[in-house]
Amino acid sequence: MLLTTSDPRLTLQPLDAADADALHAVLVANRDHLSAQGDVFDQHLPVDELRTKLAAKNRFDHWFAMMVEGELVGRMDLVDLGTRQAVFGYWLAADATGQGYVTNAGLAVVGHAASLGIDEIYAGVTLGNTASEAVLVRLGFELIQTLGDRTRWRLVLVDPAPPPEMV
Repeated sequence: MLLTTSDPRLTLQPLDAADADALHAVLVANRDHLSAQGDVFDQHLPVDELRTKLAAKNRFDHWFAMMVEGELVGRMDLVDLGTRQAVFGYWLAADATGQGYVTNAGLAVVGHAASLGIDEIYAGVTLGNTASEAVLVRLGFELIQTLGDRTRWRLVLVDPAPPPEMV
């Protein structure tokens, strides 16, 4: 399912094996930038392994290419844990930073998560990646834990049930 955003230049296109070459090219071109921001799990995979991984995604994996005017500039993932909870992650090419793309894409993916019946979304950020932390704050996430060199964030999509009335 293609997701649109409030920025007409930016769409989120589902990733599949056919996108491996374009995704790999952006990863390679941005290796230093992405390494400085923390772990991007696919950044060191050969293109054939990346293609295999994209082909093996299942119904719980909602992987998107962030596309600006048809050009792949990043990736955003929502992994449904099957428990009404999901894990959220993203990365963006260096020359696309600072333009609101991740925030706009994140709003679309959070809306998609709500439509799937997800109640909570979790994200992790490497300490010192203040740009990523700022995105999560803009999306409504709250910092819940610091573990070593990472912070853990949570977004609750449903209001908790009110306490029972006392009689």
